Amino acid sequence: MATLLDRMFGLKAKRLADVTGQQGRDAYDALGIKVDAKLNSMILGLMELEAATSTELARRTGLSRQLVESRIRQLENAGQVTSEVDPADARRRLYRLSKSYALSFAAVMDVMTDFEDVYDALWEEIGVDVSDAISRLERALERSSLTERLCQVHPKYKKQKEKV
Repeated sequence: MATLLDRMFGLKAKRLADVTGQQGRDAYDALGIKVDAKLNSMILGLMELEAATSTELARRTGLSRQLVESRIRQLENAGQVTSEVDPADARRRLYRLSKSYALSFAAVMDVMTDFEDVYDALWEEIGVDVSDAISRLERALERSSLTERLCQVHPKYKKQKEKV
């Protein structure tokens, strides 16, 4: 019988993110791509937007601005991203992909596109489109939070919540 620890959704989601992230980095290493796969969202975001502030990248990726800034700093330290003062607002910085890494970024785009085919085959193998399911889960949680759902399923928590 599965224990509560075995059933914890958040822990399973974290493990899945960890294993797919590590296997993505392993694939990049095997293919000779000199970009950290965990930074894909920043690279793809900047490829889409061409130039963006950390706030714009956070909005586009759904990641926190702090995490975006940490990842952008890694790319900038590696010379893969450049930054400049935003001409429209001197308080902001605009980030762009470095032209010297254009071939690496093109390889990232190619591999990420091909990985979508791999994921489609994986979804077929397991009988669930996990990407679609996660999108539906995100929308459901936007409509009603976990706290609201907990109080609906277990009314004893509604009284505790009202005290706070």
